[in-house]
Amino acid sequence: MRDMHPPERLPQAGDGRRRFVVTALVAILVVGTLLAGVLFSGRARGSSNLLGANPAPAPVTTAAHGESLITHSASAARSGSSDLPGPEPVATQSAHSRAGQATRAVALGCDGTPLAAPATANLGAAVEEVARKHGATVAVSWLDPGLGIVTVGELTDLPAWSTAKVPLALAAIATGDSEALRPTISAALTSSSNEAADLLWQSLGPDDQTRSLAVTALFRQAGDHLTTVPAQQIFPPYSVLGQTQWSTAAQLEFLQSMPCLSGADQVIGGMTAVVTAQRWGLGTKPNATFKGGWGPAMAGGYTVRQFGWYTADDGVNVPVAIAVQASSFDAGVAAMNGLVATLG
Repeated sequence: MRDMHPPERLPQAGDGRRRFVVTALVAILVVGTLLAGVLFSGRARGSSNLLGANPAPAPVTTAAHGESLITHSASAARSGSSDLPGPEPVATQSAHSRAGQATRAVALGCDGTPLAAPATANLGAAVEEVARKHGATVAVSWLDPGLGIVTVGELTDLPAWSTAKVPLALAAIATGDSEALRPTISAALTSSSNEAADLLWQSLGPDDQTRSLAVTALFRQAGDHLTTVPAQQIFPPYSVLGQTQWSTAAQLEFLQSMPCLSGADQVIGGMTAVVTAQRWGLGTKPNATFKGGWGPAMAGGYTVRQFGWYTADDGVNVPVAIAVQASSFDAGVAAMNGLVATLG
């Protein structure tokens, strides 16, 4: 039987020399490869250094980290410890006292005028206390730069009475007769002359519907899309215009946009020159620019209103709108004085 395993091969005389040659070739290839890697690596580093030191990779940051760095750099620039430029100042962030120190948050009117809230910290509670003390129903609105327009009070029946002479004057100026009507506008705003207001009303068109549309259009131009002047008399014998329902919140919005309306300078001039006899309430505040209105309430009692702005101690304007319903005109004025006193 044939053996299934092949016979073992005996070494031949030239085998040792062949193994030596193969091993030497492999060693040469390995060493050559290593040398080539080192050479090319050195060339790469040398090429980078021709342009200067290798830059460090840019750090990857989140948006929050980036904002923190910017804030820190801006702060350093303001303190004089860094050459990095700071951000542009934000005028709406704070008011400044005459000494230059930041005092409180402000907002901006349409013309860029800084506006701030009244100084009293807990004004809502103070308003409610005055209303209870005087037995009056009130609505008070002011501007809080952080919250927007704030309104406190329960009064919802809010005929404008003579505060409507402000948009009336602006609507009359919009007809193009501002110079001819200047004395009439002044009388309507400074002494609240009803005769002057009637002349302005008549100048707006041939009938009450046309006139009401003209003043309503002025409200829309000011950004008020709710307040609408009635087209007919609601409460005889009182005027059509005076019975316009105009909320204190809407009056606050109007005050912010009014300075940018055509003829505003003339109207604001009249609001700063209110006669002494009517300078109660807001009229007692520094540099008050305001208009008042008053009349009997349909349900009984008396409605007394004022809206406008005054200048606070830090030089910032404070816009406010106040409406009071009390037992009489005198009681309404007393409550108005009390409410204004709470503003600080």
